[in-house]
Amino acid sequence: MRRSTEGGTSSVLEVVAPDDERIDDERIDDEDTVLTRRVLRTGRRRTALAVVAVVAVVALFVAGWSAARAFESPAQRAARATPPPAGVVTAAVSDGSLERTLSATATIGRVAPETVTVAASLASAVVTKQTVAVGGQLGAGSVALEVNGRPLLALPGAFPYYRTLTLGDQGPDVRQLQAGLVAAGMQVTEDGRFGGTTARAVTALYTRAGYSVPTTEVPSAPAADGTAAADGTVTSSATTSDARSTGSSASPAAGSSTGTSGTGTSGTGTSGTGTSGAGPTAAQVSVPAAELVVFSTLPADVLTVPSVGTILTATSGIGVESGAVVASAPVAASAAGTLRVGMTGTLTGPDGTQADVAITSIDAAGETTGAAAGEAASGVSGSGTPSAGSGPASASSGSSGSQSASSGGITIGGAEVSTDPPASEDSTVRLSAAGGDGFPAAWLHGSGVAVITVSVAAQHSLIVPSIAVVSGAKGAAHVLKRGPDGSYVSVPVTEIGTLEGKSAVRPTTAGALRAGDAVKVG
Repeated sequence: MRRSTEGGTSSVLEVVAPDDERIDDERIDDEDTVLTRRVLRTGRRRTALAVVAVVAVVALFVAGWSAARAFESPAQRAARATPPPAGVVTAAVSDGSLERTLSATATIGRVAPETVTVAASLASAVVTKQTVAVGGQLGAGSVALEVNGRPLLALPGAFPYYRTLTLGDQGPDVRQLQAGLVAAGMQVTEDGRFGGTTARAVTALYTRAGYSVPTTEVPSAPAADGTAAADGTVTSSATTSDARSTGSSASPAAGSSTGTSGTGTSGTGTSGTGTSGAGPTAAQVSVPAAELVVFSTLPADVLTVPSVGTILTATSGIGVESGAVVASAPVAASAAGTLRVGMTGTLTGPDGTQADVAITSIDAAGETTGAAAGEAASGVSGSGTPSAGSGPASASSGSSGSQSASSGGITIGGAEVSTDPPASEDSTVRLSAAGGDGFPAAWLHGSGVAVITVSVAAQHSLIVPSIAVVSGAKGAAHVLKRGPDGSYVSVPVTEIGTLEGKSAVRPTTAGALRAGDAVKVG
């Protein structure tokens, strides 16, 4: 330290610090002395150097570790890739069946859907009343539709009516009419002859439906009470109920027909030849073909029906479905060849409940095999002329189908069905409820999931992976069952069947192997 002398001049105080310390100058002024002092700032430089040194050491360590990882030797990589020692793999024993199944979405409806045309030859054939709504049911003898104020009576049959039927007529159409009257609850002998009993039954049918019976006037002695006499005539006071029953007017039915006498424009009756004035006349019961509409099976559920005010055309019709409730499931060509009529399975309905089912028919490329073939072939279409695939020809096809169904030799629900294999094409499989119980009514027009059992290797057996079964000498086999202490014991078994990597086994000693036990695999 050095200090200058006095003498009225400024005095300077100089402080000398050690070499490793930093000194700042600070000037101190008073009235006659200016003092410059260097103030020590200790420790800061030393701390900064220490921090720099630590950071450098850490950086070098990280760089070295990264380099070591990047330049791993082949021996180190091989050691790291070596898998751990293999452990013992086990599988649980289950209780069940070995079977191959096929699943498909099925729609639920009746076996025989059809559309019956109600075409008209008149320039104006108008629906004047809808007698049954969609979703309703048509029965034998019920009114299917009202056209021009007259009924279309629904009757079961194999072909449409083609002429007006009246007293004295004979033929297959008369026999079909008599069968339809019987189905409607009338007492008639089915002999194919239109006599007084048939005429009275027709009168009763129309009366029950709420319409006057159609008649034609013929020379005859009337019955005293004004009702249908034994010969099918009524009193002359009864007028013809509808112009369509006479020979001078047209009928809503498509096509013309011939009656017993006289001629007309579209369907002839017994009148039209000018019998008036020749003596007493009577109204004779006659049934115009235009007022009878034929369905293959009744009762039937109505699917479509023309509304009031509709002018009927050649394509107008009533859509119905009848017969048993069945499930129909489309099946791809790859699976069609594995299916046979008579195979069983389950159907889960729209409400989640299940029903046992059996295949009753397999339709491939528009052809039907099985019990439903005869039913499908017997449908009719049209009240004028038979449509393709209907009428007498279709009845013959139905018979042929039934014969084919009988050739298979198995019975489902009391009926024999064919077991002939279908063609390997896209097919529609029909399923019926097993046991003849039928499906719940709530399922109708819904959908469900069908599961068909294609093959069964074993039922109600213990199931293990096939690789868990160890074959020994002379066909002996065993599985290794894990005990409570982790050790394994050999359990002799008999392999009942195998399917898709699983085996059904039966232990030689009862109770030696149970569901839930663990067996060694491989």
